[in-house]
Amino acid sequence: RGFLYGISRLGVTGATDTISDGVEELVGRIRGLTNMPIAVGFGISRPEHVAAVGRWADAAVVGSGLVDVIARASSAELLGDVERYVRWLRGGSPGSM
Repeated sequence: RGFLYGISRLGVTGATDTISDGVEELVGRIRGLTNMPIAVGFGISRPEHVAAVGRWADAAVVGSGLVDVIARASSAELLGDVERYVRWLRGGSPGSM
C-alpha cells in the first residue's frame, strides 16, 4: 500500500531544535487529497518533535539524529545506544540521552 513522505522543512537534512511552521497545514492538505498514510521527516530528532508530528501524521521519520547516535557509539554499545535513543524519542526515560 505504501505511504507518502512529507518533508518538514526545505533545505538540507539534519537535526534541528524545532519543527518548521506549516507542517501541520501541509499534512492536512495532503490528507484532503489521499487516504494513504503520511510520514513526516527532516529534522526530527527530539521527543517533542515526534510528539508534535504524531498529532498530525501517521509516522515520524528520524534520520540524522539516529545517524549521530550510531556515529558516537562503540561497536559494543551500538544496539543499546540505539535502543535508548528510540525509547527516549518515544517519551521514555529522558535522562537516558
